[in-house]
Amino acid sequence: MSQTKDLFRWQLPSSIKLRKGQERVLNLLDDAQSGPRQARLLAAELPTGYGKTFVICAAYALLKSQGVVNRALIVVPSDEQLQSYLGEIEQDMAQIGAPITAALQANSNLALRSHRRNEAEIFVTTVQALGNGSIATISDLLTSGKWFLALDEYHRYARNNSWGKSIASVRSSAVFELAVSATPNRTDQAEKVVSGEPDVQISLVDAVEEGAIRPVVVRSSEYALDISFGKENSPQRFTTSDLVKELQADGKDISGAEVKRDLRYLPKYLHRALLDASGKLDELNAENQGQHKMLVFALGVGHAKSVCDQMNDIAGAKVADWIGVQSTVVRDDGTKKVIGRSESENRLVLQRFKDGQFNVLVQVKKATEGFNDVKCSVLLFLNLVNESVQLKQMIGRGLRRNYALEPDTGARARKDKCWIFVSDDHPGLDYMKSLADNTLLPEDDEEQFNDTERSSSGVPIYNIPDFFILNAQYTGEEFYYPVGGEMISASEARAKARTNLDALKNASDDEIDARLRKIFDVEPKRVSTTEQLKEARGKVAEAVRSLAKNVARIKAEAAGGTAVKSIIGDLHKAIHRRWVRETRLSTDEMNIEELIRKYEWVKSINDELKSASNPLDHIRFNFPWLNL
Repeated sequence: MSQTKDLFRWQLPSSIKLRKGQERVLNLLDDAQSGPRQARLLAAELPTGYGKTFVICAAYALLKSQGVVNRALIVVPSDEQLQSYLGEIEQDMAQIGAPITAALQANSNLALRSHRRNEAEIFVTTVQALGNGSIATISDLLTSGKWFLALDEYHRYARNNSWGKSIASVRSSAVFELAVSATPNRTDQAEKVVSGEPDVQISLVDAVEEGAIRPVVVRSSEYALDISFGKENSPQRFTTSDLVKELQADGKDISGAEVKRDLRYLPKYLHRALLDASGKLDELNAENQGQHKMLVFALGVGHAKSVCDQMNDIAGAKVADWIGVQSTVVRDDGTKKVIGRSESENRLVLQRFKDGQFNVLVQVKKATEGFNDVKCSVLLFLNLVNESVQLKQMIGRGLRRNYALEPDTGARARKDKCWIFVSDDHPGLDYMKSLADNTLLPEDDEEQFNDTERSSSGVPIYNIPDFFILNAQYTGEEFYYPVGGEMISASEARAKARTNLDALKNASDDEIDARLRKIFDVEPKRVSTTEQLKEARGKVAEAVRSLAKNVARIKAEAAGGTAVKSIIGDLHKAIHRRWVRETRLSTDEMNIEELIRKYEWVKSINDELKSASNPLDHIRFNFPWLNL
């Protein structure tokens, strides 16, 4: 689609650069003689994070400007997606230069009145609402107007299932249909309401090459569960696959079997998969504070609670919470137990997670499709979902780019990656590894390995970065500026300034930065000594815990992949005691220079372990006080 000036048709703002798949969709829609325009239907396979919502918005704007449509009905498979569209689509439309009157939930009398009064033009509904009493209201809505029907995640709508039949009831009212999905092929191979091959297909590899989604790094390790049943006191150790066989349960969700067998998780021991994923999350946040979160896929509700407890033990703080679908389990004796959390509780936990109140979310059958948080860069798979649409959707939760980490250049991301940690017995492991092989360049993986996992024993020893605190901070946005309706990095802002302002064509970076700070009211202010001390103490505490976790991983590897959960706290105390013994300085008494010394002392020990040919022997002979 051309982005040249045309006074009579909608044009995408020049500041927005189309991705290849997005451009293909719009070019097909822009051509009245194209196959999709003639068929009044276009299907697109676009990976999670590629911009499906953008495509829906732009397609509606284009067809509306041509007089083809003047109303839109968007159908989604979950309440999370419904709320996301309603909260964001008005702004999304404004950002592409096609503001709308309003967007409302379709199944309401307000929607019907607003449609008839031309006070709203985009309406959103879940597919479930089409199948209940709300269909009458939505049918009334569709009796007038030229409707654009957008089916999000259209693979969910099989021709012969209830959702597919609900979709079929509104299709005849549409002037044009757009069906989008990241995974258009159903695992059960059932015929879909929208059949045939997509008109536009973008593979994960293509999306990575465009820099639209993250490359994938996969790390597998041992994971086991210590469990007792009923009145048994002696725990048994199971791998996840052995436990599912024992329970004769579905590897996607064993929540019911947990209740019926009176299963109890014993969190005394920590396993490598948890330690590895937690350590990577800490390392990433040490480099870019607050920019990384973890999403854990658990076997069942009881398992999710246990994983939360273990993650909090590892961190020494409340960093994890869980969500899960609520249901009632009937035991063999006829008694009942309600498990999971209500929708309102799940929404509250999700919102707290998105707001950054904790950074590890453990989920059971919840945060898959429709859950979007660009800071979810670490995924931990402790369930047993095989290669399927569901597994691909789960992986998709970690593929969205975080442009606060690395600007969108139109080329593959080098720093912004999706880190997948998975148990050795996971049935989707081969698929995950093939995904990593296809999306990660060998030099990327080798560079990442050398930086963070430098150990001949195969134990990840994560990096502690160089010490850094700010002695000045900015009152406005430090690294990104609002230019042309989007947030761009300081380097991009400098380039635009040199290109568009003759007076700054030959200016230095410092001169342009000074001008930008003045324009955007971004001026430095001094950070108080008290604030600097607080930040420095926090950095020291993070470094000490990172070293403790690395030592725990080394010891766990030597002990068959497990460590007693108290070991991290014990190591934490041992590191502090050793420092006090050598310097006679406690953390609360130290000034900034002394805190920096302690940080560098901790980092030097960590660096030695990274470079040691045998980290465990190095601890024994050089740091025996860590050999608890």
